Amino acid sequence: MALFNTFFFLFLLIVIHALYLRVVPSANRVKSFIVLGVPMGIILISVCTANYGFFSITAWAPIFLFAFLCELYLFLFTFALASISANLLSTMYSKPMSFEDIELLYDERQMVLKRFNRLISSGLIVLISVGHEGEGYEVTPKGENLLKWLDYLRNAFKH
Repeated sequence: MALFNTFFFLFLLIVIHALYLRVVPSANRVKSFIVLGVPMGIILISVCTANYGFFSITAWAPIFLFAFLCELYLFLFTFALASISANLLSTMYSKPMSFEDIELLYDERQMVLKRFNRLISSGLIVLISVGHEGEGYEVTPKGENLLKWLDYLRNAFKH
């Protein structure tokens, strides 16, 4: 029964998340999954600890499994499937493509523009005016904070 709770709540979370993204397609997928997943996790904790006791391993095993499966879901469907290889395989699965089609689909300039748009939409860089030279980009305080954390992690793990 404990494992049933894990998979039931995970299935429910994925269905609610999918419905939410259909209603609000511009929503950030990761943030919306977390916002929906936290209450679902709290409910699972309540159900499991009420049924098996707070200090029971039978109560906490399904909770940790739920957390692991949520993390796996986030990784697979937000990061791994956003890769060029995964997108290419998915596109080629639906229709055959020539090398020219692939080159058009993955034009270097378009790929850079997509990345810039993602950085702008996430608030990590901002478009600025650079005097009479035109426009340029600048790292925001949020981006600087991320860079500090990445630098800290790089140093901590010796990379």
